[in-house]
Amino acid sequence: MTSTINEIKERVDKFAIVLTGMPRGVSLYAWRKGMPNTYEKTVTAAEHSAHFPRWLQQGEKRKEVHIFVCSATHDTLDRYLQGEDPRLAGLDMEPYIDSTDSEKIRLGRRLLRKHCYELNIDDKPVGGKILLNKEKWEAYHRDCWKWADSVNFVYWDSFTLCREMAEHFATNPLARDSGKNFTSWENQYLHFVAAFHQNQKFFESLTESSVVIRHRYDLILKPQYSAWRFAELLLSGHYSNPHDLNSWNTHHLGFSKSPKVLVPQTNIFRGQLGAPDYWSVFDGPGACLFGHEYVNYLKNDINRWYLPLKITDDENIYFHMPEHSLPQFCLEYNYTILQTVDKILQMMSLKDPPILDQYRYHWYNWTKEMVKEIRETCI
Repeated sequence: MTSTINEIKERVDKFAIVLTGMPRGVSLYAWRKGMPNTYEKTVTAAEHSAHFPRWLQQGEKRKEVHIFVCSATHDTLDRYLQGEDPRLAGLDMEPYIDSTDSEKIRLGRRLLRKHCYELNIDDKPVGGKILLNKEKWEAYHRDCWKWADSVNFVYWDSFTLCREMAEHFATNPLARDSGKNFTSWENQYLHFVAAFHQNQKFFESLTESSVVIRHRYDLILKPQYSAWRFAELLLSGHYSNPHDLNSWNTHHLGFSKSPKVLVPQTNIFRGQLGAPDYWSVFDGPGACLFGHEYVNYLKNDINRWYLPLKITDDENIYFHMPEHSLPQFCLEYNYTILQTVDKILQMMSLKDPPILDQYRYHWYNWTKEMVKEIRETCI
């Protein structure tokens, strides 16, 4: 059953947009135009055309939109910062580590650890050194999202969870061998979990009619879209009774379709459900369940936390990749999993030429002198 614009408008009670991950590209005009400025069409009565459906009529009551701006309190290492692609590292566009020389890579990682982390006597990171400039960060986002009903800031410290996970898996050899002391790919999900716990009253007020959009910073909306496109896909009446418009969230066999999640196009590799991990959209119950249980899901299987790279044999395929983490969670917790092939969001770094900024200089207290020291040693 295909739902009309008016039916979707009646269903939605509010929107929440949760921004997660590294703030790559955020300082740029292209990001402001393609993210907060384009999302603003969710609450404005844009002129109707074939590419811009009129979701709001002039004078019509707008829906609430709440923004959650998530970030790490301290910078942490990622593969780009360690030399894989300096353009994506957010510092100098020119290389500062010779990625073809294993000794230079080793020296570079040592220097990066020295700059980034407080280290204990065993040379293990126990805290961060390079702080986020919160005052600058918050002022910028309050201005970008001033049209929204609220702008909420969420701060995340990965070291606390890493200590918790190390203790949880303390008897497992994989944990001891891995030496995982900070998070990386999981941040896009763990930031969402932090947003949930720091704003639990708000999230638990959400309903099956709420649209909760989670995505990474380094994305922009195509200009013909707004949050209403996600609502249209998430709150559709598919598999419901076509003769009862009020049963849009009830399967025609009689059970609720919540909790729900919408992801980009799904795939299955050797029995493992996956989907691109840069965005996902929940209804209210789906958002709360993910916020409550995702860390427990990681704790239930050490492979979900340490991501083993080897598969033991061809008869018993088991592996876990970042692209599998959210879809497999939703499968295990009995979500209705919806997908779309629509290219609603575009990754700025994959454009040609890529749209990039020096975000680590912009938001964190990195200095040119720190990078110069690395370059002089590692190039």
